[in-house]
Amino acid sequence: MNQKKKIIFIVNKLRVGGAENIIVSAANLIDKNKYDVYVGFLFATKRQGNFYEKIKLANEKKIDFGFQELFHRLVYFEYINF
Repeated sequence: MNQKKKIIFIVNKLRVGGAENIIVSAANLIDKNKYDVYVGFLFATKRQGNFYEKIKLANEKKIDFGFQELFHRLVYFEYINF
């Protein structure tokens, strides 16, 4: 039995914009039978009133890393542990 490959899309925040729209579309269109899809947010993201609600993934597949600053040394350990 083949194990699903993991795909994670990482964005700063999920605001209304072109790149965010592409990420949401890609996450929704990828075959979930072949791939385990996640969307990660570097910074806190509102869960209402933006693209967040359009992501057709279970809530546990939407990961909020909750970083305060991008270049903090602990940021990279969070990625590695994922």
